[in-house]
Amino acid sequence: IGHGDTVVAGAGADTIVAGAGDSTVQGGTGYAIVKLGGDEDDYNVSVVGGHAVVKNLTSGNTTDISKIQFVQLDNGDALIFAKNAAEAAVAQLYEATFGRAADANGLDYWFDLANAGVSLGTIADGFVASNEYKAMASVNDLQFVNSVYSNTFGHAASTADAVRWTMELAAGKVDRAAVLAIVTALAAQHLDGHASGEATIVGSITIIGTII
Repeated sequence: IGHGDTVVAGAGADTIVAGAGDSTVQGGTGYAIVKLGGDEDDYNVSVVGGHAVVKNLTSGNTTDISKIQFVQLDNGDALIFAKNAAEAAVAQLYEATFGRAADANGLDYWFDLANAGVSLGTIADGFVASNEYKAMASVNDLQFVNSVYSNTFGHAASTADAVRWTMELAAGKVDRAAVLAIVTALAAQHLDGHASGEATIVGSITIIGTII
């Protein structure tokens, strides 16, 4: 879509290609995603009137998005708009577990479960049981803990956190899914403004209560 256009998605599974100029995109009764070029560092997301306003930092073009939660970028990057901290934690769980942004279809599935009351720990169990995780999980506990922190906060765990988690894992007090759930829940609290400390969260996840 081009400059000044407004697109309203329909009842199907729509992909709306935007970014050629300033535009407005509204979700419909089906499932829609927006496609923009570039990666997450090329964009700034602000919240205006319950909408996500996505600005390309190079071109200056803006895309005003409502009723859509997923913007697909290049190279597997994505902009994700969560409507609450539970959804934000699920989105962050992808980054923490797999070191990548969520895919649109998988995210929608897990969002539905989270909003139906399924715990983040149960969702983390599902992630750890996946073939994708099993293919990359042959690391020791310290390597695992550092990867979770690096994928979530952009740096390895502090000495105190590394000692705490490796000791609790070794003693069987927690399993890896529990560590993933606790760390990503904390990240979601930071995104929601209800925790202090870590200022930087890996991935582009924005909580917008009225996005959908």
